[in-house]
Amino acid sequence: MRRLLPLLFLICAPTAWAHAVVDIGVSVSAPAFAARSSSLTYSVNVTDYAYDFAFGIVVTDILPSGSQFVSASGAGWNCTQSNGTITCSAESLAPGANPFSIIVKMPASGTAHNTASVMSLGSIDPNPKNDTAVFDTIVYDPSSCTASAPRLLAPDDVRELASGVVDLSWAPVAGVARYRVWSAVEGASAVVVAQTTATQLHRDSEVGWTEWWVDAVFDACPPVSSEHRHFLSHGSPALLNVTTFAGRADVAGDDDGTLQTARFRTPASIGVDLDGNIYVADSESSVIRKITPDGTVSTPTGTAGQTGSSDGTRGFAQLNHPRALAVTAGGYVYIADTENSIVRQFYPAGNGVVFSAFLGTLAGGTLLPGAVDGNDGNARFNRPAGIAVTPNGTLYVADTGSGLVRQIVGLNAIVTTAARDFNAPSGIAVNASGDVFVTDTANNVIKRISSDGTVSTFAGVAGQPGQTDGLGVVAHFNHPTALAFDAVGNLYVADTGNSTIRRIAPSTLVSTVASNLNAPTGLTFDSSGRLLIADSGNHMIRVAVPATPPPARHRSVQH
Repeated sequence: MRRLLPLLFLICAPTAWAHAVVDIGVSVSAPAFAARSSSLTYSVNVTDYAYDFAFGIVVTDILPSGSQFVSASGAGWNCTQSNGTITCSAESLAPGANPFSIIVKMPASGTAHNTASVMSLGSIDPNPKNDTAVFDTIVYDPSSCTASAPRLLAPDDVRELASGVVDLSWAPVAGVARYRVWSAVEGASAVVVAQTTATQLHRDSEVGWTEWWVDAVFDACPPVSSEHRHFLSHGSPALLNVTTFAGRADVAGDDDGTLQTARFRTPASIGVDLDGNIYVADSESSVIRKITPDGTVSTPTGTAGQTGSSDGTRGFAQLNHPRALAVTAGGYVYIADTENSIVRQFYPAGNGVVFSAFLGTLAGGTLLPGAVDGNDGNARFNRPAGIAVTPNGTLYVADTGSGLVRQIVGLNAIVTTAARDFNAPSGIAVNASGDVFVTDTANNVIKRISSDGTVSTFAGVAGQPGQTDGLGVVAHFNHPTALAFDAVGNLYVADTGNSTIRRIAPSTLVSTVASNLNAPTGLTFDSSGRLLIADSGNHMIRVAVPATPPPARHRSVQH
């Protein structure tokens, strides 16, 4: 990386200075139930949330009492076992997930308790909160767990409801502790919509095809699931309840302070890290704002009202009307510094040599717009206005002025062109499968770049602005500018020209879920599932959560 430090630091810095500060976290997953004396696999996932490699990683996993170790392995890991404690080490970890597995034979009874912890001997990890993980598995006797699965009674499979009101029912199961009702709408991942001891459920169902099923849940046996059924609802979309989070409507400013006293000018983009810190690109002021979980608003980089391209700490760093940012879980902030035609990288806690907030330049030539691929300073961008970062640190940039989508990979910031022939692209989001979604803003459509590079229209009609809901190319948008995926795979769109938030299900069904905004241009979800909105025209940050489903009404849906 170039220009990340003043010359003095570059002369004095060790070769691996960029790797000094990282955020390493560990998680453990396994089945919630296991038959006694059976084999069970623990999936241990060590995640490097920083953009840089981490060094000297050691994971210690304490196996459940009474279990027997079988094996431990994973690419890049060296694992040993001693008296029920597994130690796995790696010389270095790449950004993103780095898994390994441990196979054990379960004890004869009880709750199997597994504990894993991680440390980085060759890097500084300032965040200890995600360095330990636990997982409990209930060990059961299969001979005593023989309950039948619930039998669904109504509605019939592939039933079309006259309204959005649905009555679900199923036959009782002996010995059950409770029932868990699952629902998946228009291809999204399933969620539990109710837990009940009754054998029926009356509820409003939102528009679209819904898959549903029921689990019978027991105290000491694995749950058993019913068959899956489907119905078509003609209800209304599940709306979002939007409230003000920070700033004040129609009062622009640069004031830091509390959520109530802080002021924004044109909050254009928004992101959140693993600890709940929110970052906002306040484009007109040429600064990045930060909102901590306790509600304190500050300006960690840039000087309000002053444009420039200087790298450095807060008093020296400058930006030029940044219109987009992307935040890694570990807290690095990548910035589309629009009017400078460059991509920046902001380290809120320093970069290992400078131990304070530091802004650097990752790629591009300041005030040298172009569409040139290459590494770091040799590449050229043209007024980029969208950016996204994947878990492994790959960046996607909407190079708005060039009509391109660019990709940045590696510590040398190698820039390539991922897709062409867009018309002022801006918002970018990447789904769990690695497909890249882009707001083709001036064409009024949402496009998808599949993993093989194929570009297709996901929703909207090119050249036809509007506000029509419906499936895929039946829907219409008006200058969409931002995208964000929720936890179940729905894609949310800041439909800026319509001042609304739209939701696109995996099936491509488009629904309007929030209004009463003013030219929203930024979206992100926090860890609790709240949708944070940069309500640019209102100079505010808004927060949206699911509202109580509206009364069902008859509505036709095209499929």
